Amino acid sequence: MTSRLIALSLLLLSFKAVGTDCGAWRFKSQLLASAGSVLRTVPVEPTVGEFSTTTGTRECLRVGFRISPWGTAYDVTELESSGNLAFNLAAFRAFRRYELAGSFFKFWQRKMVLINGVDNRLPAQPAPDH
Repeated sequence: MTSRLIALSLLLLSFKAVGTDCGAWRFKSQLLASAGSVLRTVPVEPTVGEFSTTTGTRECLRVGFRISPWGTAYDVTELESSGNLAFNLAAFRAFRRYELAGSFFKFWQRKMVLINGVDNRLPAQPAPDH
């Protein structure tokens, strides 16, 4: 009975971890190997919808790509996402402005990067004039 309960709890915890991190844990080694190719990142533009909250919703996007010898990304694809289209579009716009290190000897290798952000958070309110 105890072993079944432990197995069930591990199974439930694994589903929660897989669904919320866009593969950050499962692809940790590939993400770390690809991090050396990214010279400069750009933050994701905030996206605010109709029913925004003070905390917003945590979103993520894992992008797969290859780097040309001149440092431009090509064959860019969405590998995994939290499912928010507005955040995905903003994350792809931010990724286009990343600076990448090109290499003549490794241009065929597939790289990946994880873009995290917060969607639908209320913008900062101006201070009242008292």
